[in-house]
Amino acid sequence: MTQHLDDLNLKLQDTNQLVCQFANHILAFRTKLQLFRQQASSRNFVHFPTFQSHLQRSQDIDTKVYVAKLDILVQSFNSRFHDFDQYRLLMKLFADPFSVSVDDLSAEYQLELTDLQVSDELRATYSENSLLDFYRTLPDTFANLEDNALVHTSMFGSTYCCEQAFSQIKLNKSNTRNQLTDDNLEAILHLSTSNIKPDISKLVDDMQHHPSH
Repeated sequence: MTQHLDDLNLKLQDTNQLVCQFANHILAFRTKLQLFRQQASSRNFVHFPTFQSHLQRSQDIDTKVYVAKLDILVQSFNSRFHDFDQYRLLMKLFADPFSVSVDDLSAEYQLELTDLQVSDELRATYSENSLLDFYRTLPDTFANLEDNALVHTSMFGSTYCCEQAFSQIKLNKSNTRNQLTDDNLEAILHLSTSNIKPDISKLVDDMQHHPSH
């Protein structure tokens, strides 16, 4: 189980994730837990090969204790991430608006989504571009869909960026660099957590050189 949790942790730390991708990782793992629990109740531990091989050599092992542990883990995940269930439909609307049923949504989205789903041009734009580029090119007549997209793109999809920022603070604001100003530290954090690569050659060319004396 530790290996499965480690795999989930690595997925959640991937950079440049949207919150809908984050939620999908959690939903997939919760579904896997249900599968593990169901199989464990019939002494099937096929997804835990080491324990499965040990179980085949000794039929006297009481597997009920492991089923109980899986029950606790299922309940813990369900409790911690129950908010995802509440917002699942709006996340799906953001991530894949052409697969959402209009009848499942509140009235504020229904007319806009109908216009969106019947538009071959917008469907082609969605399939040929990234999700963010698609919403950038969406006409202003889809204001509610755009607002929903803004909500989901502004959410933290991963803890990686936050952890990276704290690491950079500890690295740069140390006892040996106690003269570093807050403005300079802020600039360092912007550079260290950004994917934008500076054009050094252009910056150097644009600088005013010291005149010769």
